[in-house]
Amino acid sequence: MTPDQLYDYFTPLETALASVFEAQEFVIWTPLRDPEFQKERPRVEAVLMPGAALGFLLPEVNKPARCGFLREKARRASLTVFVVTEARIVTHRAFLARTLYVLDTLGHAMNATALMPYHSVQSVKCNGGGLSDDPTTGSYTTTLNCDLDFSVVESAWADLET
Repeated sequence: MTPDQLYDYFTPLETALASVFEAQEFVIWTPLRDPEFQKERPRVEAVLMPGAALGFLLPEVNKPARCGFLREKARRASLTVFVVTEARIVTHRAFLARTLYVLDTLGHAMNATALMPYHSVQSVKCNGGGLSDDPTTGSYTTTLNCDLDFSVVESAWADLET
């Protein structure tokens, strides 16, 4: 395994996340997907951004711990989820409720996909958000801000080409 495979956590996390939403029959867009999504209603858009290291350090491969070379093995990413529907509040709230259900079980479901061979999600926490409307498109959008904590699986470190 290469450092790119280990440190490019966006691709496997986004792929697993999209798979989970699609299994629940959602139209979902991530930065890995074709932008044709913009015409779909209802839909979910999910964007993962790098976040802080969590301070779970382990010695660098092939170096003794006493020499001070440590690697971070867990991180927090920011996950922004946009829930987009037609501009009917009843429809929007129903779709938002389905989305919140998926978010509550997202970490476990992502880990169950086998699409993240080197990473594991510990938790997904929704921190709230806000509702906006767009009169030009006739849509409601709820923005949900989430923390997604994940780590590198222990077995991956031994395979890392240093």
